[in-house]
Amino acid sequence: MAEPFIYHRRVDFFETDMAGIAHFSNFFRWMEAAEAALLRHLGIPMTDSDGMTDYGWPRVRASAEYHDAIRFGDELELRLWVRAIKVKAVEYEVKAYVMGEGEPRHAASGKMTTVYVCKPTTGGPMKSLALTPAILDKLAPLADDVIS
Repeated sequence: MAEPFIYHRRVDFFETDMAGIAHFSNFFRWMEAAEAALLRHLGIPMTDSDGMTDYGWPRVRASAEYHDAIRFGDELELRLWVRAIKVKAVEYEVKAYVMGEGEPRHAASGKMTTVYVCKPTTGGPMKSLALTPAILDKLAPLADDVIS
């Protein structure tokens, strides 16, 4: 199993309810932020354009399970694994841990699948694309499985 990419952040007040507990939907944003940090670290753009075509990574599947409350001010460690690389998609797994004194507390787990797409700048539908060799070269060493 490959090592996870680690992303740290602190829970902001606007991400919580009146009791100071983070709203469940934020975990999806945090998973996406961890993915963006990984791609930035690898030099893979989240969005790109050649002037005629825009490229990006929309999510086609996302799920989460919650194990414990996450609160305002908590320091989170998000551990992101590249579980599978397919011809046109990447599957991630993310686990969120609340850091502090003692052992990290496992608060949430999730999965997310993104697809590499293009869209003409003049309009028209998105179209899925095979991952480029440059993207594969950067992501494959982190993946548990590469399906071509």
